[in-house]
Amino acid sequence: MLSERKTELDFARTIAIIFVVLNHVVEKVFPITAGNIASMSLELKFFVFLLFTIGRIGVPIFLFLTGFLLLSRDYNVENTISFYRFKLLRLVIVWEVWILLYNLFLWWFNNISIDFFKIICNALFISEVGMMHEWYMPMIIGVYIFIPHISNMLKHTSNKIVILIMGIVYLHFFCGKCLITLLEKKATFPLEMQLDLGFSGGVYGLYLILGYLLFNNYAYLARVLKERRCYAVSLFCFSIIMLLFTVAFQMISYSIGITYSVWYNFPSIPIIAGCFFLVLIKNHFDTKFASKILGMLSNYAFGVYLIHVPILMVLSRIFLKVNVNPFILLCSLFALVLILSFGVVYIFSKTKHMRKLFLL
Repeated sequence: MLSERKTELDFARTIAIIFVVLNHVVEKVFPITAGNIASMSLELKFFVFLLFTIGRIGVPIFLFLTGFLLLSRDYNVENTISFYRFKLLRLVIVWEVWILLYNLFLWWFNNISIDFFKIICNALFISEVGMMHEWYMPMIIGVYIFIPHISNMLKHTSNKIVILIMGIVYLHFFCGKCLITLLEKKATFPLEMQLDLGFSGGVYGLYLILGYLLFNNYAYLARVLKERRCYAVSLFCFSIIMLLFTVAFQMISYSIGITYSVWYNFPSIPIIAGCFFLVLIKNHFDTKFASKILGMLSNYAFGVYLIHVPILMVLSRIFLKVNVNPFILLCSLFALVLILSFGVVYIFSKTKHMRKLFLL
């Protein structure tokens, strides 16, 4: 089914990295803390939480694509070894190099001494580097370890059983966590989920398996959404409603003293991301020019993820000193970070050895 490159998937990946950059820019310009939120006008709160929540859709789309493309493959012994060698090992090596590069950047940016012990601990995955986006790499490396085995299991399991299990996972990791957040203010004792579903793959595992289920029904969904535009419009409208609900939830939470900013385990995020993903993949670009551009931007997405935070940190140190309208500041910083990030990756993509740093 996917023997040829699909521009709609490139389009989805490009939109995903744009959302990720947007999310980080919003967090940099408008730090979401109780004090900052309390000082904002109602309109500004809505604007900040709206963009912040839209940005949260980026990572789920990436995980949908990972499940869509990798869990659908056949993994015999030879293919599994090949996957570990050319996908997993390469990913680990590239990340180890970036751990060193990030530490060197922080040494320069913060004017601090280089802590070699810390670098070793970072490399061993037992301490954080200190970059706002770094959590994703250890997570995705852990996911990659199990992908061949989960793929084989899924192929021998009825979709109905998979959906049932994912429903339980959703109730536990998404709804359960949200319920605790709402109730912990009133409780006179610690609230914590008692069931241990760690073997399930958790929050991020659910996104991957949803991507796999979308793959299984890809041809049907793509045809229906293309032929019956009302379905696509309905999905888009439903995602907007859920988006506004999520924004309202955060605004109300902060107004009553619950400092809760949505993470990827908020109940509405997989729904919004799933609807939006379906709307994205219904778009097919037939022109060679569009296919070429989207293919290039999609290939650069991982590199943009790696490089955009250092660029954001440098630019924000300059931009946040300028007294301008917050909306103009945000838009300008977002556009510049995005352009420079893609530009840097493009330049390095032309160099044989440097392109390997971005998995190109």
